[in-house]
Amino acid sequence: PIDLAPLSGLSDLEQLMILMSKTSDISPLAGLENLRHLELHLTWVSDVSAVAGLPALNFLSLSADHVYDFSPLLESGLAPANSIKIVGEWQEGTNGPDVVKALKKRGVTCYCP
Repeated sequence: PIDLAPLSGLSDLEQLMILMSKTSDISPLAGLENLRHLELHLTWVSDVSAVAGLPALNFLSLSADHVYDFSPLLESGLAPANSIKIVGEWQEGTNGPDVVKALKKRGVTCYCP
């Protein structure tokens, strides 16, 4: 897995893609005020609560496979004219479809299962 702790001090970081990694902890990303574009694919990320601390976020793409609670997306910077892409299958009992519905009402473009 990739240790994201060194990224926590990169306050000017605007774009990050983590692909094909056993990374599961994205908590060091919380508070990166300028992070606008985040992609998390083929990772072991299951807790997306760090996304709630990303006020500038305007694009998020992630795999749904390991995530159960998508509610932190509602606290992120995602706003009208922004977009989210979720690939994979929803976990049984996830709140993902409800969160996507709420984001769509907010004007966020959603490409989701």
